[in-house]
Amino acid sequence: MSTDAVNLDTLVFRVPHAIRNTELVSERVVILNAWIREVGRASVRRVSSDFDYHALRQSLKEDFDIPPEKVLVAGPDKYQIFDQHSFWIFLARIQAEGHGVSGHTPKLGNIVDLLVGESDGLYIPDEEVIPGPEPSGRIGPEPTIGQGDRPPPPPSSPSIIGSDPPLPGVDTSTPLPPPRRPGGSGVPGGSGVPGGSGVPGGSGVPGGSGVPGPSRGPRMPSPTGKGKGKAVENDISSDIYGVTEDEHDSEVEDDPEVEGVEDPHDPEDDEIEDEHEPDVDGVDETWVDDGNAITDRMKIEFGAMSDSTWESVCRFFNCSTEVENLKVPGLNMRLRAYQMYPVWFMLTQVTRNLNSAIIGDDVGLGKSGMTIATTVLHHLIHVAMAEVRSEWNSNGVAVGNLKHLPRRGQKKGDVCPSQATSRFQFICPCVRDGDAYAIAVNTASHPCIIVAPADLISGWAQEVAKWVDNSSTSPAREMHFTAYHHTFRNRLEGRVTYHTQTDIRGTTATVTWDERNGSYGLIPRTRSNGMLQSRRVIIVGTRATEKLRMLYNLPHRTASGTVRTVNKLAASFYFLDEVHRYKGSEIKPTGAFITLQNISDSSNMHTTAVGLSASMVGAGPINWRPFVAHVFRFISADTINIPQLTDMKDLAHWETTWGYLVQRLDATESKVKETVTTRFGELKTFLDGFVPRVMLCRTKNDQFRGKRIAENPPQDLIEIQTNMPPGRIQESHRVLARLVRSWVDKQFQNSRRQWQENGGEQPVLADVRSRVLNLVVTGGNLNESYGVIYRSSCFPVIAQLFREHKIAYKDLLADYIEKISKPVTAALYSGIPKAGEAASATRPNLGTINTRVRDALRKTKFWGIRRELRDGSPKLAELIRWIDHMISLKDHPYDPSSGFPDPGQPPEDGSNVRNMLIFVQSQASAYLLFMLLFLKYHNQVELVYIHSGIPIAERHALFQHMQAPCAKGDRNKILISNFMMGGVGHNLQRANYAMITEVPASLTVQRQAGGRIDRIGQVGNPIVVQMVDRNNLAERVRYQRCRNRDMLAQEGYRAARVNLDSFV
Repeated sequence: MSTDAVNLDTLVFRVPHAIRNTELVSERVVILNAWIREVGRASVRRVSSDFDYHALRQSLKEDFDIPPEKVLVAGPDKYQIFDQHSFWIFLARIQAEGHGVSGHTPKLGNIVDLLVGESDGLYIPDEEVIPGPEPSGRIGPEPTIGQGDRPPPPPSSPSIIGSDPPLPGVDTSTPLPPPRRPGGSGVPGGSGVPGGSGVPGGSGVPGGSGVPGPSRGPRMPSPTGKGKGKAVENDISSDIYGVTEDEHDSEVEDDPEVEGVEDPHDPEDDEIEDEHEPDVDGVDETWVDDGNAITDRMKIEFGAMSDSTWESVCRFFNCSTEVENLKVPGLNMRLRAYQMYPVWFMLTQVTRNLNSAIIGDDVGLGKSGMTIATTVLHHLIHVAMAEVRSEWNSNGVAVGNLKHLPRRGQKKGDVCPSQATSRFQFICPCVRDGDAYAIAVNTASHPCIIVAPADLISGWAQEVAKWVDNSSTSPAREMHFTAYHHTFRNRLEGRVTYHTQTDIRGTTATVTWDERNGSYGLIPRTRSNGMLQSRRVIIVGTRATEKLRMLYNLPHRTASGTVRTVNKLAASFYFLDEVHRYKGSEIKPTGAFITLQNISDSSNMHTTAVGLSASMVGAGPINWRPFVAHVFRFISADTINIPQLTDMKDLAHWETTWGYLVQRLDATESKVKETVTTRFGELKTFLDGFVPRVMLCRTKNDQFRGKRIAENPPQDLIEIQTNMPPGRIQESHRVLARLVRSWVDKQFQNSRRQWQENGGEQPVLADVRSRVLNLVVTGGNLNESYGVIYRSSCFPVIAQLFREHKIAYKDLLADYIEKISKPVTAALYSGIPKAGEAASATRPNLGTINTRVRDALRKTKFWGIRRELRDGSPKLAELIRWIDHMISLKDHPYDPSSGFPDPGQPPEDGSNVRNMLIFVQSQASAYLLFMLLFLKYHNQVELVYIHSGIPIAERHALFQHMQAPCAKGDRNKILISNFMMGGVGHNLQRANYAMITEVPASLTVQRQAGGRIDRIGQVGNPIVVQMVDRNNLAERVRYQRCRNRDMLAQEGYRAARVNLDSFV
């Protein structure tokens, strides 16, 4: 075994290739660079994360028949590779110290033997397979999220973390073919629609000049096959294209009621799946928003709108340009002016030759409401268009009785004769140079689909109840919302019901399959029981989209020669909520985007994909990739007309450029700075053309039509320094920081050696230190010393207790925390009726509950050190100060001399009871805070503790409980959660205090957490507090990542660095 560092560009894998059922074993070699990711091609020196594990596994399956679930055994050390993270660790060990290299030849270079860890007709070594050791030093980032606290699986039960079980009816013996770019002449967007293709003209780019007229829309080619193909119904392979690590929700759907569909899951398995989520102690790398520094410095406008575009919006809504909010029949809530623009943007996107949009408005601005309004208006436009077509197709109507403009002979500026008495709040689609007509002829009257993480589906149901007017006089009374998620099977929430067999029949589209040219064509079967299918909206979990789609692959209806009709799921709009969590990758798309591809392929009308997330800007083009790919599948580059974007290779180039700039904005070497300047200018040119066409991302402080979007000025975040005390605690942190410095500086020495051997950029110690520490923040696994520091942000005494061997590192990890949390919350929530249990059932009283909780707490390792934890946490002391103040407000009015900020008006329920949210980074901190706050406040405060061991449905009930009105004399409620489970997507504005006790990894996470209370519906003043321990190394690194974005947009990047020496 070599002990020298290895250049990964010279690495070759030698793979035994067995012939099944024989003794013959042959060998082949494959070069590591065959699996390099696009983002790594620009690097002078490769790091472990530059290589794509999933591409390697796909290649091994295709070339060597090695299933992706098999554990790989690498090198003489028998290191186990079972997922992306272990693959990167193995490469880092090779790069740093040469561990794992089997040999070297002049012809091949450095060779690593790659074997299979479990016999299945393949060669396996005689020696026992042993787990690979944790590397002593690591080079390069390790951005796998959520696996840092879990040990690798034993060899007897290998698994690919995050992979889905095979879907019913899907052949998983062959890999998914590469995405097909549909060919053929296609069908124009308006073909087959009475009235022709529309008046020439186009609405142009938002922000452009002139009043937009309707476009024919992009030509929609039908997907074609070669020869006599068959219907592409089951063209996925879930064993290769499973769920990626950035899907943090767990859900399984089953529907035994649907005829002809085999249910692959036992209902009990659904609950098990819900209960065990991936470890969420780590940081989701998709939230890291260092890239915002790039767009801030470029002054990219993500929500700019010209006067002429606003005139187009108001012409569509048939209202004055001075409107501030608009009552739209069919909606309970009035659309505010800033909300009208995104609704129009989404509806008309297809008329501008694009079938993708990204709405990245800030948390609390109403993206859910705008989405629901879009689905309602989409339906109402098709209802109105049906009335217009009926009149146009009528031959015996007297001229005096016409309600609409004639189909032909219209002049620019003509108005519908019945516009003033219309029951719809939009321009009549009989006006052929209006946007309503363009929308009607470029979209089918198919249902809309909303894809959402499982834990947010109930939140969508609440939004539907709030927004949709189903009264007897409402034009939207026939709107029908269903949810395909097992938690809705036996309940109704708002207006949302379970998606049953009847709903499947009511949303099935009939499709023709022509075997002569291998193409689909949609028969306009868009009515169910006399009503348009556009009235239907399906809400589905992110992991259940393909299962939902396959429920529609019902038996063929008819056959005529080479043309037959089949059933399909179709959608006009496909919304993806919190899409940054499951965007997938080029090699491994997630199920939600596979479904988008499949339903789009079988339609000759466009499916518009809309991403909904306030976290879409910071990570840059890598977040936008699936939406751009959707565009290029169906629309030619010359039609799209976005400068410097002609295909997906162009986007890959901009991904690489973005990553290069994020890593080198603070570079000091002159040549690098020169390259940064050049690439910065190139990227700005691309973004200036791309962003206005595809994205709307606005903040509460942004101006819209001369007024700030938020009604009330956003409250400034209150930052409080809660530094650890000097003495034994701080000295323990210094000892650990010295170990971290040694570990980090080893990376510099390795970088320097690589530079001396291969040339390129000369490493600078300060640059390497800064880069490695920042990369550690985004990784799931940490150097142990750094891991202790990382998990002691809220309780700095943990470092001392760790050095004194009173707690072990594993005691701080998510597995142990979840194990000890379950009995605690089982006791804590024993007073709450379970699903299906009568509310009148006998429940334990508060005293009994408190006793049970205390008994559960006593059984943990932390009980014996609770006093040290309490006395060694300045953050806990500060938190107690705020809680005491909040409790006092029940009986005393706010006193400005208290030194606390004004909480604003009391809750509308008249109780004067205010609530609080507490957010942390690690699950260990959440548990310890709960334990210590429970011991102090169990009779005064109702604590709601959220952890990964609570099923999603039960979590939702707890979030609803936080939103419930209070009565006089009730206890204050305090929710404790980490960022991942409670800090995203939930409406929790009944509370008006949000205490962020640990610094998150990025501004986006911080903003999302504060956005739980700072949103529409908040009646008090939202108070968001960020506590910071500047003497904690890991907290200081995260703090610098969250530093003010205005500072990042300036030149002084180096001023924001962490000086590692000051912590030792």
